[in-house]
Amino acid sequence: MVISRTNAKSIKLETRQSKIRKHYFKISGMKCIIIDDDPTSRQLIESYIERTGTLSLSESFDNAVNALQKLKANEHIDLLFLDIMMPQMTGMQLLKVLKGNQQVIVISGKKEFALETFNYDVTDYLLKPITYERFFKAVEKAYERHYEQHVAHNREGFLVKTGLSFRKVSYSEIHCIENTNNNVLLWSGCESIKILDNFDDIAQLVPKKHFCRPHQDFIVNLLKLNHIEDNCIVFDMNASPKIIPLTLIDKQSLIDLIEKAKS
Repeated sequence: MVISRTNAKSIKLETRQSKIRKHYFKISGMKCIIIDDDPTSRQLIESYIERTGTLSLSESFDNAVNALQKLKANEHIDLLFLDIMMPQMTGMQLLKVLKGNQQVIVISGKKEFALETFNYDVTDYLLKPITYERFFKAVEKAYERHYEQHVAHNREGFLVKTGLSFRKVSYSEIHCIENTNNNVLLWSGCESIKILDNFDDIAQLVPKKHFCRPHQDFIVNLLKLNHIEDNCIVFDMNASPKIIPLTLIDKQSLIDLIEKAKS
């Protein structure tokens, strides 16, 4: 059997995502609906949703009128996959009556509507035929918005981007976060997780009472520190110590912060 380069890339992407999704915590997906009068297009998007761990399909509609009735029934929906050219009610007409409570990813074979749809703050505009790579990129954008609105500032932890998925991390499991030349590494015990989030953004996100930045490239959990020398912190990671120089804070100030964190 001969697999085209495009299909091979899609299979590789799906396999990578599946491995990540199985390895990390399962996170509740965004509830979504599909609105498209083309059955082939609906089936394709349904298959893409099935492959995407951050999505949960609520229902699929062949017209916007029935979809609008569902939305008016106050059922919680996070995301719409919306075609433009449909009988009875077009996607553009539906956009005009939506109240902005849901994100919208437009799926259309007509590129001329793209500029107008962005007046309604759509998340993305996908031109048919739609590849899984392009679909996933749009969903990732939608999930980042969802993350910022609903999940990012959870008191017990936050979400980090890991490859093609998200992992929920509790503050209590973090030992330190390291900014390397090419990656941001989150250290939890002896496990390191490569994440795609911006290091400075994470520094702003973690609770100041329990975390500090003793070095420009490290954020440490004050409640996990048990070995402090005159000018460095030492963590035992993977049988070899990780040494963090104290360049932004002195030893006594660090000890004071640890006492406050424990109080």
